Amino acid sequence: MATKTSDFTLNRLNSMIEDLEDARSAYDAEEEMAASASIIFSFLGVIGGPAGVCFTAGVLTAGLAIYYDEIENAITTTISVIEEYKDIMQSDPNYDKVRLKVTYATKKIDGTNYIYPTDFEFVAIHSINPPGWQY
Repeated sequence: MATKTSDFTLNRLNSMIEDLEDARSAYDAEEEMAASASIIFSFLGVIGGPAGVCFTAGVLTAGLAIYYDEIENAITTTISVIEEYKDIMQSDPNYDKVRLKVTYATKKIDGTNYIYPTDFEFVAIHSINPPGWQY
């Protein structure tokens, strides 16, 4: 995981929310496929397929579905945190930027790299009047 401190305007927060929603949709699709595969392997084991292979494959694909679900949950939590800062800036026009320390991870799905934040730490908010950063 990597960490970066960045300044976010309201437009940048909105853009980040949209990108995270896209990544969450990709993980949701992968989770559904893994869960479906797990069910299929379990069914094959029940109707007489090679039990060891079907059981192992079913457990592995179920584990993968759980892993994708955990990433989806982390992204959903991140969206909620970003929306809190977005609400602050929308409700008080005196604030135009927020400075956040962002910890993020990268995952590759179907040949596409997705970067998603895993943690946010508030650093400061920028005020227009009086001008400057408030820590």
